[in-house]
Amino acid sequence: MEIIYNLGGVVGILALGGILYGIFTRPRLKIKYEAKSDLRQWNFTALNDSSPLHQRKVFTVHVFNQGKKVAQKCEAFVKIGHSHPKVNLLQKVFPLQWADIDYKKLSASMEPVDIIKCPRRLDVLYAESGQSQKGCWIASSQALAMVPDVNQFYLPSGKYNLKVSVTCSNGTGDSKSFKLTMGDQWFDMKIKE
Repeated sequence: MEIIYNLGGVVGILALGGILYGIFTRPRLKIKYEAKSDLRQWNFTALNDSSPLHQRKVFTVHVFNQGKKVAQKCEAFVKIGHSHPKVNLLQKVFPLQWADIDYKKLSASMEPVDIIKCPRRLDVLYAESGQSQKGCWIASSQALAMVPDVNQFYLPSGKYNLKVSVTCSNGTGDSKSFKLTMGDQWFDMKIKE
């Protein structure tokens, strides 16, 4: 009987060790924002446009995996918490576009990514030189893959509360809240944590 009791204790300790190992090694996502590097203007050339150069102001965040295992099937969303009176969004939560996904492969659905140790850049909002509307666009893969509709992915100039969230299939996600102030000019975007 004593052997069974000792064997049970050993099995219990091994099980507890396995649980603790899983807790300490599983993926833990963390959203980080640095105003100097994550709210920037970019120059680019559009693929299907005769205009040689565009400018885009982009609000991005970086997502880090603080665990030891690969974070699998990571997805990201932005929730528009406080809408401007002029906004008639058809939805309040939007899937976001990972910045390093090839934009030629964009579709109406999000492309989940795996995150190892290197941070992944996530586009949240953007405004572009030459746009006719006063405001900014939500960087959803749907908005980037087609000509976006003002009532779907657009925030007119004004103040908004945003909540960016990331999830993964095998670990812990993260959320971070921001305040957006969007002016009338495409480059007049301000973000505060």
